[in-house]
Amino acid sequence: MQAELIKFHHWIKKTYGKAKRCQNKYCLKTSVNYHWANVSDKYKRDKKDWLELCASCHKVFDCKKRRFKI
Repeated sequence: MQAELIKFHHWIKKTYGKAKRCQNKYCLKTSVNYHWANVSDKYKRDKKDWLELCASCHKVFDCKKRRFKI
């Protein structure tokens, strides 16, 4: 399972490049580290299923059951 997740993260970076911003409208925008975060937990090869988030917001997004609005 972990290998599959890594494969999808490599695919999103290869297809759309590195994440460059945070799409969380409540973010303080102070980070310089950005990640691609999967929205549906289905890891679709569709950009609509991914968000660019800073490392801090990504952690909140994954741990808090996606409670903030984007």
